[in-house]
Amino acid sequence: MGKTMKIIKESLSIFIALLVLTSIIVGQYKIVAQGLPYVIYGYVYMPDGTTPAEGATVTVTCEEATASATTGSDGKYQITITITKEQTITVKAKKGDYEASKSFTAKPTEGSKRIDLTLKKSEAPPPSPPPPPPSPPSKEKSEITVDIIPALPEVESRVNITGRIEPPHKAEVIIVIIKPDGTSFRTSVMSNENGEFLYTFIPNTTGFWKIIANWPGDEDTEGATVKKTLRVLPARKASVITLITTPSEVYVGEAILIEGDIDPDIENANVTIVCTSPEGVVLTYTVLTNSTGGFHTHFTPDVYGSWRVKATWTGNEEYRGAKSERAVYVAGRKSTITISIEPPLPKKGTTLTIRGTIVPLHSNVSVTVTMRREGVAKEIGRVLTDEKGVYTVSLLLNFTGVIEVWSSWKGDRDNLGATSTVVTLVIKEEVERTEQELPGDGVVEVLAVSNSTSLSIRAIAEERRISANITGYAGTKGVMNVYIPEGLLRAYNSSLDKVLFMLDGKRLDYTVVNTTDGYIFILYYNHSVHGVDIYQSLDIYYAAYSISIRVLDYGKRPIESAEVRVYGPVDSLMYTNKNGTVEFRSMLPGNYTIEVYYGSKVWKGEVRVVGDINLTIVTDVGKWKILYDEVVKEMEKLKKENEDLKSQLEATKEELEDLRRSYETLQEEVSKYRSLMLIPALIIIILIILVVSLAIYIAKEV
Repeated sequence: MGKTMKIIKESLSIFIALLVLTSIIVGQYKIVAQGLPYVIYGYVYMPDGTTPAEGATVTVTCEEATASATTGSDGKYQITITITKEQTITVKAKKGDYEASKSFTAKPTEGSKRIDLTLKKSEAPPPSPPPPPPSPPSKEKSEITVDIIPALPEVESRVNITGRIEPPHKAEVIIVIIKPDGTSFRTSVMSNENGEFLYTFIPNTTGFWKIIANWPGDEDTEGATVKKTLRVLPARKASVITLITTPSEVYVGEAILIEGDIDPDIENANVTIVCTSPEGVVLTYTVLTNSTGGFHTHFTPDVYGSWRVKATWTGNEEYRGAKSERAVYVAGRKSTITISIEPPLPKKGTTLTIRGTIVPLHSNVSVTVTMRREGVAKEIGRVLTDEKGVYTVSLLLNFTGVIEVWSSWKGDRDNLGATSTVVTLVIKEEVERTEQELPGDGVVEVLAVSNSTSLSIRAIAEERRISANITGYAGTKGVMNVYIPEGLLRAYNSSLDKVLFMLDGKRLDYTVVNTTDGYIFILYYNHSVHGVDIYQSLDIYYAAYSISIRVLDYGKRPIESAEVRVYGPVDSLMYTNKNGTVEFRSMLPGNYTIEVYYGSKVWKGEVRVVGDINLTIVTDVGKWKILYDEVVKEMEKLKKENEDLKSQLEATKEELEDLRRSYETLQEEVSKYRSLMLIPALIIIILIILVVSLAIYIAKEV
């Protein structure tokens, strides 16, 4: 029993010693983690190095702490700070105008460091400089400018340096020219009273030259300097520029097309077009050439006379510039002169009144009225226009037959002369008449007269037409005047372009002359070859219908210049405008076949006309291109979506990479924490092992 107790006592002593050791180790670990005290001490001396500096302020500074103390009578100081890592510590001492400092590297395990300091007097700031002498009287500033022509000269070609001093001075200008190899030469020229100067030289090598122009100024004006860089190119190839203007006949106020071409083909070249008027006014335009060197623009002359048009391009590094010039004669503004007659269909023995106006309006100008009868032309009146620009001439008709009447004026300085429509009139003893009842209420009278041997007319209201029968000698020319009152057209919501004349089933063209309250239609035709006893049928439709057609491609876009053919009671052919539209006016009622050609036939259909109709035709023109474009568009859309997905994938990859880096950083932090906790854990494990070993030992002894 005594032996056992002895073993237990010894074991407990060992266990207690281990516990104490563990506490010391853990305490030291905590101290290291929280920082160790570090003592900086020493002495501060006056500048002689032996006298203690009593009352000096000493400051210690490092990354983790700052502390201060005051020296005692012996100049000693001591400052304690806490540090956890190796770092630089600076010690500064200051007393009055004296100061000193030292820096050193400290480790936490060193514990202390002695730093002695000897004060030195602070350096006094340098004395202030004496005040500057008074500024001389200020001079007026000046500027010198320089232009180099041409901007891109070739080697061994003439170069002009033009410049100007502003404000203008007549003075010597010094010019320094520096060659690409760095050598230079100097010269001087005199500016004129406007401050302008010119110097010409010929560069003898390629490369970048520097041009410096200077004038030194005078007693009242400061001098000025300007520098320019000039690139001198190798000798270039020749180029040609052509110039064409259209149309050949040009009038004031009408646009002129200017076009041309640079040979060889130079794309995106700047072409300057200068148009000079007869008075010397200059209009300048700049255009870019296309891929084949072509260019074009428009301008509208505002005065008549001879214009000059010039096209120029300055060239490039490979080709020299070129220019082309031509004259364009611009005539005065076009004018028109109108003519009307009263009464509408004059008979023998009546007075014919011929009236009209000049457009643009001209008062007090001479107008000549001429009549042709039986092949002989004769002036029947020369009158002046009134203040409203109206002319009037009267003629007594004391004969029968066919006459032609027209008016004219010679023009003036700004306007070209003009001749009116030629009015052909048939003068007889009597004219044919027929009454036409109007819808609702009212009656109008339609008149007709011709040189045929016989003529009869009658109104057929339900068909909106006047029927006429004519006969004449076989092979002779027929002339007919038909007067239709404006009220008849208005009653049927009709117009001039809806009036149709059909001779034996064929469309007959006509000329129209206005009267006060209606229209005179002048018709020309051939009499039947079958003889005088055969009637010819003339149908006058005063309210025909219209067929308006719009032609579209597969994408429902207008087709310009499509050929539209109409077959039926009236055959016709027209071409669509830029809006894809044609309008067939004066069409008779009935069934029509419509065909559309755009190269080949692209559409065919039937339509019945019983009134005005509007028709939209969608063809297959451009179908495959449109479908192809849709496929390309869809492919582009898919391509963009694919690129968006790629971008999203790259963004996801970057996010994953950020997560990976964050995870690695976290692992490093955990590893540091584990390494800090490793020593206590090892101690605990050792204690456990010792306790277990002690228990086993005791068990064996017992």
